[in-house]
Amino acid sequence: MDLIQYRRSINQVNSIFQKIDKTLINMLPEKVVKYFEENCADDYNYQYDGSELADADLFPETKMILTALYQEYWCTEDEKVKLDDILNNNSEEKKNILNMKYDYKDIFRSDEVKEIIVTIPNKKIAKHKQSLLRRIINGIKKLFR
Repeated sequence: MDLIQYRRSINQVNSIFQKIDKTLINMLPEKVVKYFEENCADDYNYQYDGSELADADLFPETKMILTALYQEYWCTEDEKVKLDDILNNNSEEKKNILNMKYDYKDIFRSDEVKEIIVTIPNKKIAKHKQSLLRRIINGIKKLFR
């Protein structure tokens, strides 16, 4: 995640903070609220319309930030357990998908057969001829072997 995208996500979180119940904002530590206010992007303007968060057009980074805030400050212990299970299952599914995609046994196997055609031009290869002196020396060496 790059810094610009992160700051834009913080801008979206600030916009959501303005529309949600103030009791939820009061549950957050003052340092967290201040951090979000100070680090939002100046070049990005997002206005949350108050609709369902699932239907809102949010960045994935914004969803991660809201999930972390929900898990840390807003949910009950039962909800924490359920959320942990969901996050662990999502992590396992992603890990399994990556393992299947990059399995070392199947990494070079392909579903489609590729035909490779190699054409070699018809060129004669010139043989290197030995000089007369070299042939005489080699002939003498053969006699003494």
